Amino acid sequence: MAMSVAAWWTGTRALIILVRIIVNRKNDHNEVRILSDVLSGLIFASFVVLAISFLCEVPVKGLVATSGIVAIVIGLALQSTLSDLFSGIAVGIEKPYRLGDVISLDSGVSGRVVQVNWRSIHLQGSDHNLIIVPNNLVAKAQLINRSLPTPMTSQTLDIRVHPAVPVERVINVLKAALHGCHHISHAPSASYIDCLTLAGDGTVFRISFSAVSYGHLVDARTEVFSQVQRHLFHSGIPLTVKELYPQEEWTARLLSPAELLTRSELFCSLSVASREKIARVMQTIELREGQFLFQAGDAPKSLFIIASGTVKTIPQKRMNEETHYILGPGESLGVVALITGHPYNVTARALSVVHGFQLDAAHLAEVIDESPELAKELEISVKNAIEVMAKAEQADVAKMNNSSQGFLDRLKKMLVKKGASE
Repeated sequence: MAMSVAAWWTGTRALIILVRIIVNRKNDHNEVRILSDVLSGLIFASFVVLAISFLCEVPVKGLVATSGIVAIVIGLALQSTLSDLFSGIAVGIEKPYRLGDVISLDSGVSGRVVQVNWRSIHLQGSDHNLIIVPNNLVAKAQLINRSLPTPMTSQTLDIRVHPAVPVERVINVLKAALHGCHHISHAPSASYIDCLTLAGDGTVFRISFSAVSYGHLVDARTEVFSQVQRHLFHSGIPLTVKELYPQEEWTARLLSPAELLTRSELFCSLSVASREKIARVMQTIELREGQFLFQAGDAPKSLFIIASGTVKTIPQKRMNEETHYILGPGESLGVVALITGHPYNVTARALSVVHGFQLDAAHLAEVIDESPELAKELEISVKNAIEVMAKAEQADVAKMNNSSQGFLDRLKKMLVKKGASE
């Protein structure tokens, strides 16, 4: 008797193992675990019934009839659970997602799949909370797998601007803002801008962008918000509120040189008088898309501040398009080269139409000649800029002499050159 039970049990275990191997073959075990467990349970239940019938020679007709009634009662009591169970089996067979995929349901729930079990799937949301969704809801829902065919994740942002601003101007400014984002994909068709509505309370634009993966989506969204706000502000394009008609006319005014210097991280530490003196001698520049501002190795003649648009800079020793840095409104470039006298160590090219201001070496020398105290203020600002650039590894910046006299000597040489040219 014991040998017979052992033989039946061994055969049953072998059959269960064989079924698991067949079901799990060429599939991820976690995704088909539900189906595998159900089949194993049915095989085990069949073993128990057959063992009672053949080994113990006990009639099982009554047992089967009673079991049917019990099964109906249990089925009604566990209707929701069984619905989740069989829905999980159906989803497991269809395989609309895998562990690690990012999915969204039509109910608005979205997240990364971290676990699949008998009753539900577990999603990790963008806020790192755990979301448990019953399998029957998953089976009925319209499901979007954002990890297929690529892991790129897309999102949209709607903004409303003053109705008097030309549509083309807004689109160009928003494109420039997206150029300045590092956390979004810049592949073709990964980002685009649509004009949705034209109304008296504002023109609505939809910005569509894609993060390289779901894990970068929060950083990408924050960066897009920041760049859009920054570019709209510097371009003089105000946002409006729905159903609130703007009372002021749009003037299309860009920030003045003095205002840009005040907001510049490099020049904001200068005194108000020093900024005003520099602003008075700055000249307006405008670049077309693709036009070079300067190239690596060129002799420094001017420093530049961007009023609107974006400029790509590529370090001299990394002259490939994969290693670059994007500068936007309010940022300056060429300052260190102009003050230290070293050639430009980056190539700067406009990614969009760029409006800005430049300060020639001769004009800077004139201002320093009139106000010698400005040299000390510039020394502190430039040293801070060099430290930031070195930490960011933007370029192999030549080390400045730590002494104030070394900095002043370079400024004196600039003044001597200016005097000789005159």
